[in-house]
Amino acid sequence: MATFTKTVLTDSGDKVELTRTTTTPVEVTTLRAQGWTEAPAPASQAGPDTVTLTPTPDTNQDAKKAKKA
Repeated sequence: MATFTKTVLTDSGDKVELTRTTTTPVEVTTLRAQGWTEAPAPASQAGPDTVTLTPTPDTNQDAKKAKKA
């Protein structure tokens, strides 16, 4: 889920910060094109910095070895 922010100036001269959240890729593209700033994803939604892959035994290879023995 992407969160965007944009600061706008009202007719009275006040600055208002708008926040918008979307999951639609088309809307994400549109918001970026309209000058919205994408906020970083919260730590709970952000992916890990490192991915650890653990090899699993190839059971098919083990079966082939058993047949040969």
